[in-house]
Amino acid sequence: MTTSSLFNLVGRCAAALAVAFFASIAAFLSVLPLSPSAGSAAVGFVGVFLGGLCLERRSRLIGSLLLTVVGSAFYLQLAARMQFEMKRFDWSDMTFPLMPGLAIGGLTASVVGACWRRETQPTNSSIEPPPSSGFLT
Repeated sequence: MTTSSLFNLVGRCAAALAVAFFASIAAFLSVLPLSPSAGSAAVGFVGVFLGGLCLERRSRLIGSLLLTVVGSAFYLQLAARMQFEMKRFDWSDMTFPLMPGLAIGGLTASVVGACWRRETQPTNSSIEPPPSSGFLT
C-alpha cells in the first residue's frame, strides 16, 4: 500500500464518519420527533447509507457495518451518560429505547449500500454514431 493510497483510505474513512454524523443529526432533528420508533430507524439508515457512499465500492459493506457499530456505540455511550447524570446508578434500570431502530436502520443501509450500483458509462468504442440520413452530409 502506497502512502497516497493510505491517505486516500484515511480521508475516505474520516469523510464517511463526518457525513454519517451530520446526516444522522439532521435526520434526528427532522424525523425523530414525528415517530420515535420509525424515526430511530430512519436516523440509522440515513447516517449509515450516506456515510457508506463516501467509501469505495469494494469496502462499502464492511465500512457500513463499522459505521453501524460506531453509531450504536455512540448512542449507547450518550444514553448511558444521560441516565447516569439523572442518578440512575443501577445498570439494570438503564433503558435504550432507540437502539433496536438504530441497529435495524444501520444494517438495512449496509445491505442497500453494498448492493447499490452506479450506472456505468459506455466506452467510446461502444458508442455508435447516429445513422446518416443523407441530409447535410
